[in-house]
This record gives sequence, C-alpha cells and structure tokens, in this order.
Amino acid sequence: MRFRKIYMNVLLCAALCLLIGLVSGCSANTPVPEATAPPLPGASPEPDAREMPSFEITLDNGVTLKGELYADSAPLACANFIRMANAGELNGLPLSAIGDGAYIQMDASSPENEAVITGEYLRNGYVNTTRHLRGTLTMDSGKESGTSVARYFVCLLDAPSLDGSFASFGSITEGLDALDAIAAEGGEEKTAPVVVSARADAKGFPDDPTNIHEEDMKKMQYPTFTIQMADGGIMQGELYPDIAPNSVANFVALANSGFYDGLIFHRVIPGFMIQGGDPQGTGTGGPGYHIAGEFRANGVQNNLVHTKGVLSWARAQSNNSAGSQFFVMVADAPHLDGSYAAFGRVTQGLDVADRIVSTQRGGNDRPVQDQRIAAIRVETYGVDYPLTKLP
Repeated sequence: MRFRKIYMNVLLCAALCLLIGLVSGCSANTPVPEATAPPLPGASPEPDAREMPSFEITLDNGVTLKGELYADSAPLACANFIRMANAGELNGLPLSAIGDGAYIQMDASSPENEAVITGEYLRNGYVNTTRHLRGTLTMDSGKESGTSVARYFVCLLDAPSLDGSFASFGSITEGLDALDAIAAEGGEEKTAPVVVSARADAKGFPDDPTNIHEEDMKKMQYPTFTIQMADGGIMQGELYPDIAPNSVANFVALANSGFYDGLIFHRVIPGFMIQGGDPQGTGTGGPGYHIAGEFRANGVQNNLVHTKGVLSWARAQSNNSAGSQFFVMVADAPHLDGSYAAFGRVTQGLDVADRIVSTQRGGNDRPVQDQRIAAIRVETYGVDYPLTKLP
C-alpha cells in the first residue's frame, strides 16, 4: 500500500507539471534560460568538414605540446604560424608567464622579423568565432590599429574580455598541465623552458599568407540589417552567411518581403533575450514552412556563440522547426550554443534591445505594452541568397 501511494503521488505530480508546462506557453519556438533549459540532444555525428591543421612543439625540458589550428576562423594567423613553425623560426624561443600567470607567451616578433599581418578579429571587421577559453592560442595586437604580430600566447584561464580584440586561431589539446607548471614557477626568461623544435601539419592549407586566396584576405561585405521600431528605436547589425547560409537566406527573404513589418517582440526575459517574428504574436506562429537547423546538434558546424547582441532562430523541439521567429541576446547564454542556429549580430543599437527587455511584462513574459516592429530590411549588396524551405 505504501508503494501504491507513492506511485499515485508521482503520477499526480507528473500530471501537474505537464499542465503547468502547457499553460505557461513554453512549448513552441522558444529558447529557454539556463535555469530551465532542457538537456542537449544526444551526441550527433560531427559534420563532414576539412580537417584542420595541427602542430607539435617540443621544449628543452622534455615536454611536448600538441594542438590544432582553426583555419576557418583566422586563415592568415594560421598560415603565418604554419610558416614560422616549419621554417624553424619558433626554435629557441623561451616560454614565459605573463598576466599574473593567466597566459603563457612565446614571442617570435623582433625588429628583423616583425611578421605583422591583418588582425582577424571582430573589432577589425572580421568574424572570428574562436573564443578565448582555457587553452586558446592567439596572436597579440600590433602597434598599428588592425594588425597582429607574431607574439603568441596561450590562455590558461577563460578570458572573454579578449574576444573580438585579438586574433585567436587555435588551441592546445595536449600539454596544458605543463604550461600551468611554468606559470606557477613564474616563467622568468633565464629559467623558462625553450622551444627545441616546432612542426605544423598544414593538411593542405597554405603555409604562406601571400598564397591565401584574395577572398580570405579581404574583409567580407556581410549583409547588413536594420530593425526599425515603431517608437523610433533602431537596431542595426550584420548577418553571417559563411556561418549559417540558409538561416541568413531565410531572414533576408522574410525581412525584405515585409513579413516582419508591424509584428511585435512577444517574449522578453531580462538577462536572457527578446523574441519576435511571430505573425500571431503568441509564440506559436510562423511563415507556413520551416528551415533546417544550422547548429552542431543537427550535424552542422556553427561556431557563432550566443553572446550579447547575437541573432538566432527560435524553434520548437524538432531541430528543423525554425520558421520566422528569431531572438536577440541581451546577455551571454552559452547553454544555447550548439542547439540553436545563431546567424547574425546587432552591432549598433543594443540599448534599444536593453530597453525592450526592461519593459513591464505580463503572462508568458509578454510585454504589457506592445514592442512593435515598424520594419526590418536587409541590404545584401547585390548578392542573392537562395533559400531552402522544408514543409
């Protein structure tokens, strides 16, 4: 009898939870804050992609460091590192601790070998989605604005303040513990370990920056969007077709057809995001079709992380259920990375998003006073973005 009573109580609790979930409107097309986020889908096979270059560095104390280079994020930085490693220009360099042990530096710059290249980071107009996490390999900024120099350092701690201002281009996959030990010892140059040899496996990637295709060297002209609010507020930003091409194509098609004109941001959550794009204004509507989800859990590489200002597609439980509803991050939400299709970023007017998310809310996080979109338009600079729709 005791077991039966417990069993009936469990069933009752489950029924109440289901009812609460249905009433709260947290089902369709809805990203959720971290505290209530569902578990990520089961492991999916990684998408077919070009194998990234790798490297191996041997130190005079017997330690071997191994890592990989992210040529898709920073091709110039990768090409320069590959060239220097295979030309022996890293040999003999000491590893020293800097920043109170937060970084390990390997300075390959000199008056004879300044190795100044274009800085591949957001502040210089390049989308570099490799974040400065523990183990990240990055280049220091040069004296001239928008440049990087061959002063390499490894992050021993997460350093989000560096994102967008330094050219991160790889990571250490083996040997981080040895670098921790160097940092703990202080890393004075007279006692610091020295590079004995360094080799990089380019895996077909160019090892000379001058040989990289011109399209990789110049700043891309990304599509730019303008969200005009009915109250006069304006948010502007850019879309990244190199990261999520069909997601961008969908936003372009909907915006430039006038689909979003007059709709509202129907769901706003402080410290998280603002969501709009539903023609019904309830969180359950869409354009009458869906698009495939361009994110890791759906077998698509997408390295654009959900930091403040990023645009991403809302969806229901199915990975391929996004339609017209999108959201703008007003805070970082790393728990969404890999499970939602980020495809753009607000670069101007984030104060408008901050104002929208701060408005008084009613049920289902809907603003009491409508936060109405007057129009959304995208400038494509003459480029066509073909859209693939799903039923």
